Amino acid sequence: MYSSMGPIGGLIIFWIVLSLIVATFGSEKKIGYWGVFWCSLLLSPIVGIIVIILSPSIIEKQTEKHKWKAFVEKGKKAEYKEQYKEAIDYYMDALYHLENDYGKLNEKLDKSRLILVVTYKSKVEELKSKI
Repeated sequence: MYSSMGPIGGLIIFWIVLSLIVATFGSEKKIGYWGVFWCSLLLSPIVGIIVIILSPSIIEKQTEKHKWKAFVEKGKKAEYKEQYKEAIDYYMDALYHLENDYGKLNEKLDKSRLILVVTYKSKVEELKSKI
């Protein structure tokens, strides 16, 4: 079959297969499998690899959106140790991320976010009274 296609046909099949292989590495990136595949197919598999390297991973993106959780955990630990000033700082950092990291959320998620904001603001006030 390859002999009837000639060298160009073999190169095309090689290009497609290589693009599929490169795309498998893009499935854990924000651009995704199909984004890397089309980029590799239309531009080149080398460009696809570069896109994979530059694209943030899905896990990094999810963790970035929930930075506030890490600060709350640190605040709880500091509060447990009766290090109230440090706890206030951590809760304030959590509040910063809750108030600024989220763009357009649906009504239910935004309501949950606002409840967290009120909860941690009252926690800060409670800790300030202990200083």
